Amino acid sequence: MSLQNVAGGALSRHHRRLNKAIHEFGVKVIYHSDGSVIDAVPGLIDMGIDVLQALQLSADRMDPHKLKDQYGDRLCFEGGVSVPDHAALWPHLMMCARRRST
Repeated sequence: MSLQNVAGGALSRHHRRLNKAIHEFGVKVIYHSDGSVIDAVPGLIDMGIDVLQALQLSADRMDPHKLKDQYGDRLCFEGGVSVPDHAALWPHLMMCARRRST
């Protein structure tokens, strides 16, 4: 089942009800997804999602400026770091972590 079907389909009313109950406890709802989810964002907002986590900015049409301009007043974004793009940093980070732990 695609995210588009969840955000705009029959399951959305169940998500909406669940997210409303979560909000009654003062908790924000974080939704994790990979890939291009731009078409599903309005449905996610309607379902009561507060944070879209793990933005894959390398995916088709996932422009952070457009996302912020279009939805930033209703949705928080978290992520946008591509691990393969930063794989070259891992040896340096591991060395720093080892030095701090000793």
